[in-house]
Amino acid sequence: MDLTISDKMADCNLVEPTVKEIEIPVPWGVIKGKWWGPEDRQPYLALHGWQDNCGSFDALASQLAPAISLLCIDLPGHGLSSPYPQGMTYYIFWDTMVLIRRIVNHYKWRKVSLIGHSLGGAAGFLYAGAFPQDVDKLISIDIVCPRIARTEVLMKQVPDCIDKFLKYEGLPESSQPRYEYDEMVQIAMDAHNGSLTKQSCQTMMKRGMQPSRQNSREFMFTRDPRLKPLWQNKDPRLKCRSSNVLEDQVYAYADKISCEYLNIRARPWITFELPEVYGKLLDKIRKTSRKHLLCIDMIGHGRSSHFPKGHLYYFFWDAVVMVRRMVKHFKWEKVSILGHSRGGSIGFMYAAYYPTEVEFLICLDIAYPKLEPIGKMVDDTAKTVDRFLRYETFSEDNMPCYGYTEMIDLVESAYLGSITNESARILMNRGMKPAKTKRGTFNFTRDIRLKTGSTLAMIPEDLSRSMAEKISCAYLNIRADEGFYTPDALYDDILETISKNARHFEKHTVPGKHHVHLNDPSQVAEIISKFLLDREEEKKKKDEEEEEEVDEFEPDNPYF
Repeated sequence: MDLTISDKMADCNLVEPTVKEIEIPVPWGVIKGKWWGPEDRQPYLALHGWQDNCGSFDALASQLAPAISLLCIDLPGHGLSSPYPQGMTYYIFWDTMVLIRRIVNHYKWRKVSLIGHSLGGAAGFLYAGAFPQDVDKLISIDIVCPRIARTEVLMKQVPDCIDKFLKYEGLPESSQPRYEYDEMVQIAMDAHNGSLTKQSCQTMMKRGMQPSRQNSREFMFTRDPRLKPLWQNKDPRLKCRSSNVLEDQVYAYADKISCEYLNIRARPWITFELPEVYGKLLDKIRKTSRKHLLCIDMIGHGRSSHFPKGHLYYFFWDAVVMVRRMVKHFKWEKVSILGHSRGGSIGFMYAAYYPTEVEFLICLDIAYPKLEPIGKMVDDTAKTVDRFLRYETFSEDNMPCYGYTEMIDLVESAYLGSITNESARILMNRGMKPAKTKRGTFNFTRDIRLKTGSTLAMIPEDLSRSMAEKISCAYLNIRADEGFYTPDALYDDILETISKNARHFEKHTVPGKHHVHLNDPSQVAEIISKFLLDREEEKKKKDEEEEEEVDEFEPDNPYF
């Protein structure tokens, strides 16, 4: 039995999670699209390529985790969205950037996360550069920026572009070409030059074709024919004439992108007039895009839970267990650790006990777990135990409370000049809470039992030296020239030991006190940023070398 036209169009049906058709009013009509996933959370805004439509994302949307929301729109003149009025020209990259802003304002989003393919990814690039504080994430598929043209090429493009646009503008519907369904699908496949499968074409044609008024068995493209001269040329250098940008422009936009960024490129990739720009732009974005940094309150500190009554804090060992818990909780194969003071000591221990599972370790004004002379440790043990038991009797009813200014002064003085008044206030954002016993006063949030000290958890020198020998990750040490551990001969010895086995080793000394990263972060941030970017570049080169090795491999048996 012959299939009907509707049967053929349904032949490519996908397994769809919750999906809803949407309309967004705009001055010239409506923007239509599909909202995939939960409607009670802000979606990623998905932008398709030139002459495609939001059906471009159907297959991807159906494969994403059900909890992810995705708003896929038909751009103006594409799919089911309203075309521009007669007399208006499509400046597709710039127009799409403005449209993104319209949609952000329509939904009253504070920030937006963008997924863009081809034209959509290029427009997302422009938007992320123009509104860097308003973009949370940008995912670009097989594109990094708008097409670039040399000035002399642009000069040749413009006249032809204008004449062809005016030709299509005067084309009545009755003169627009009509095709039967199978012929239309084949035309779309041929036009994409092997980039689309038949099923993918059928999926997009659900929104990309409409029945002809003259013949119900024939179809017309839904996209505005005036879009064709914008990118219609066999020479790739002459595509997208009305919207091409200059090389200096894209570099300037790339310098402003600060959101989280992901670029997925197809292989073999499309041809650009200046192919080297793709890699240069990714290098620029890599330097400015936001990196993930998970900062935690240690057990009993800040807003983290305290240990139960009766449990003594064995500082270093407890924290190593805590790091291991977190690695398993997030299912990380490897972890990179940035630690200040005691946090650096904990990173030092973890990197020694799990050397193959640490990518890099950055220690700020610390090299190893600080220790006391053995004799002093023995002498202090009894005091430590009694002090712990005394603090254990404290409750919120008899916990010391202070006025805000008094508390800030206490913190500043307790650190013996290591932190400024402003730094003390930053720490106390998580370090104090309103007291329940006296209005207008505050308690410390940290567990008072921490004041007992770490006498019972000290690490002997020999053990620290043995740990240092095991560290093999990339390592960076930043030392304050007026820190708590300057001068310290063992500090230098430990660094020397680490340098022998570390994949990469760096040490720097900066002016400042123990909390230099908090008091004057710019100099520390510069060193850390360079260290991280250099490691990423090393990894990139290594991955490229491994890819080349794989590409060169030719098995003896073609079947395998």
